Amino acid sequence: MKEEEARKLIEAFFEADAQGKTIYMDADQVDEALDWLEDERYLDDYYRLLEVGLRLHPDYIPLLVRRCFQLIYEEKYKEAYDLATSLENSRNYEVYAVQIDSLFCLEEPEKALRLLEQRVEENCEDLDLLFADVADFLIQYKMLMASREVLKRGFELFPDSPDLKDEFNDFIALACELPQAMQICKDLVDAHPYTSEGWSMLGKLQVAAKEYNKALESFDFAALCGGDAEDPEIKMLRAYCHYMNDNQEEAIKLFEELREMPELRERIVPILAECYLRCQKYQESYTLLRQFIDQATDTIEISVLLNFHTCCLALKHWDEAESILELASELYSTNSIVLHRLVIAAVERNDLEDAVAQADRLFQSVAEDSYHMVMSENGHEEAKALFSQAIHLYKERDYDGALLCFRKAYETFPAMRIIEFFMAITYLKKKDIESYLNHTRYISPEEIETILDNWFLEKGNHLNNEPQAEFEHLSPSALVKAYLRNKSNRN
Repeated sequence: MKEEEARKLIEAFFEADAQGKTIYMDADQVDEALDWLEDERYLDDYYRLLEVGLRLHPDYIPLLVRRCFQLIYEEKYKEAYDLATSLENSRNYEVYAVQIDSLFCLEEPEKALRLLEQRVEENCEDLDLLFADVADFLIQYKMLMASREVLKRGFELFPDSPDLKDEFNDFIALACELPQAMQICKDLVDAHPYTSEGWSMLGKLQVAAKEYNKALESFDFAALCGGDAEDPEIKMLRAYCHYMNDNQEEAIKLFEELREMPELRERIVPILAECYLRCQKYQESYTLLRQFIDQATDTIEISVLLNFHTCCLALKHWDEAESILELASELYSTNSIVLHRLVIAAVERNDLEDAVAQADRLFQSVAEDSYHMVMSENGHEEAKALFSQAIHLYKERDYDGALLCFRKAYETFPAMRIIEFFMAITYLKKKDIESYLNHTRYISPEEIETILDNWFLEKGNHLNNEPQAEFEHLSPSALVKAYLRNKSNRN
């Protein structure tokens, strides 16, 4: 039933109902109309139509199954179980599913699993769909241990079931417990070593666990077992593994192939450009990013702007470098790396006043978070006390005292490299350009950015607090979960 047809039928039905009349609807019409109401989340209308539909067709199994789920929703689990049990002779897998679901809700998991196993012994029709339905219910009700058992048994019987794979994807997205999910996959691979589905799923989870080499091996096994090596999802994950392994040439090859697909181009270009940038192929990266920025309709990610700025500097496109840095400053005014580049730009054009102003903004941007992060370090109490004192003295404009404390803190705890950054900024705040330049001679702009970025990443607080692009710079775990939640993906 088309959406417009369903809408008109439902409107006519409720209009007649308001007048005390009933329009006759075939059982399948009622069922399809209920599907539409459920999809649109019109639950009050859904239950009204279900009640009338059952009066018109009291023996129609799909409507009775819906009534069972209504009872579960109302927490009338025993009534739901009894109603489903009375319908057993229909030999309908949805009836069996409601029976089992009700038992789980009644906190009788052993009985539920025995009943599920009984259906296996009976070899009931649509058994794979029964497992998928039960797993779906358990996942929705967040019964994760039970859903794991059902999925594990289901995959033992039906390793290639796309419905079970969908539910497994939902389980991963909800549970976020990689060890459990990986164990299910490993059991599946052990039981069915020549099934591509198991190897593909294991590879995805290994990406999430940052086991990139193992993930590549799993994807290779999946291809050997007949899996689609050209599947865009798998190819993208393979490319991402190479990217994270710093095998940029192989990553570029795969990303270039994916860029030919119009629906993926927007997601691929930023990370492909970064691969070229890591290979110091600035012109290729510049060309990709210039076109991407020109065609952008939404806010451009900070990493895109910074990478494009790097390309402009490398290619000596000074005017473009200045304009893109201004845009980055407008969009991400508190981003530490943007502020740091503004400092460098001001120093290079001998604008001391602007350099000092930007340095002060940069210090204020990171000082508080840096203070809390340093204080959270285990041990090194002397260095932490000196760092704290240095921050205080800087704010009090005692820059000589701040430098002294920073220097002593760094000598005490040299692994705390964020201190080097603060020393350089303090020199600049003193308008001591020579000392600033001498200090940064030992810590390059690129290294400062790495220190800033890695320091905050290690502490779980990336300097870029803006929303991430769907693929670019997602954490591996988030990357995989984004794909797994998208049921339109193949494989």
